Amino acid sequence: MNGKEAARMLGVHYKTVLNMINDGRLKAKKNEFGEWVISPEDVTNMEKKIGENEFMALQMIAATNTMTELLDKQIKNEQSYIVKYSRILSSNDNREQFNVDLSQLEKHIKDYRSSVEAAAVIRQLTNGVLDSSINTIEGEGGN
Repeated sequence: MNGKEAARMLGVHYKTVLNMINDGRLKAKKNEFGEWVISPEDVTNMEKKIGENEFMALQMIAATNTMTELLDKQIKNEQSYIVKYSRILSSNDNREQFNVDLSQLEKHIKDYRSSVEAAAVIRQLTNGVLDSSINTIEGEGGN
């Protein structure tokens, strides 16, 4: 099959197939007309590889979405505790209870910060992993 047929079969742009040929990920030979000829077996193998990479990327996206949803819920929960304890502190006349409430407020602020930092790290790591998965599929700077 030629490069355009391979591109259609793989679901990628023709230039992506050319990049795959040029960097050695896809074997091909030129025929007497100067067109690339690629064996169906090689295209099928590449299709499997692309499918595996896309599957891994989709799993990573699902896991990240779940994790970020949990962290977002935790962040909202901590925010409500911060508001609650701030109100309690402002109206508290009992010094001993004030210290207990202040301690609870400090704990929730710390938990809130940890959740925000964890969410930021997960988003940053996921972007890097997904970017590398996409680069593996399309090649460096691929189209």
